[in-house]
Amino acid sequence: MVLGKFVVPKKLEFYGRSSFIYGQFRDSTEYGAGIRFYPVNSYRVWLAGEGIRMNRVAIQSAIGSYSAEYSGWEPIAQMMFTF
Repeated sequence: MVLGKFVVPKKLEFYGRSSFIYGQFRDSTEYGAGIRFYPVNSYRVWLAGEGIRMNRVAIQSAIGSYSAEYSGWEPIAQMMFTF
């Protein structure tokens, strides 16, 4: 689930997100909050900062710095270009 709100229209957005897995072998949760800034007049380029809390991660990540069964906080800063 993702929920966001522009505090400055088309420029600055605050958001929160969550993910839950409930299964036979273990339960995993992930939730975070962040801010996204659009420096140009397009949604194709943005700068973002986010803090994520993970509990017993269910998968390995090639992008993030966590592995299966990880629990803890991960800060993320990114600049995105989409085509």
